[in-house]
Amino acid sequence: TSDKCYENDGSGDRAFVENDRLGGFDPYSASKACAELVTTSYHQSFFHTNTTSLASVRAGNVIGGGDWAEDRLFPDIIRAYLHNHTLCIRNKYAIRPWQHVLDPLHGYILLAEKLWNDAKYAEAWNFGPINESSRTVNDVIQSVMKLWNKRLTIHSPSTKTPYESPILTLNSTKAVNKLGWTPKLS
Repeated sequence: TSDKCYENDGSGDRAFVENDRLGGFDPYSASKACAELVTTSYHQSFFHTNTTSLASVRAGNVIGGGDWAEDRLFPDIIRAYLHNHTLCIRNKYAIRPWQHVLDPLHGYILLAEKLWNDAKYAEAWNFGPINESSRTVNDVIQSVMKLWNKRLTIHSPSTKTPYESPILTLNSTKAVNKLGWTPKLS
């Protein structure tokens, strides 16, 4: 599902591990936690005694080619540049685990190979960047502006927006140690 499946009090005192409490203070996060609970219930009810292996994977904020969705940081930055528009950012101080899409994808493939041969891998897995890659939205914007040598006008809404956790980080030690996975591009 997503790094947002964890119950996040916003303290950011440590990165989330796979057995941390699930939950959400906003509807999107709650929906991700629900998806995790449904996955676990199916695994325990139907798949724990047969040859079907079911695992759950949780990635950080993935970036990379092909993503042109609305309200996604990189596509929004590119659109603002191309159309000379103001970049609207909900919270430029939010910390997120940014990672190239190919890094978690590599982890998913490693996990699928392990699951094919051994059902003991049928559990939850985090695939996130090393902690040094968790940066604020503003850090990312500033890096892009420096790289492209072009300034953007940035606007943050003054009206109250729905709650979003200010800090999200993932601990991927389990995937590193048990799968031999490491992020290469993030």
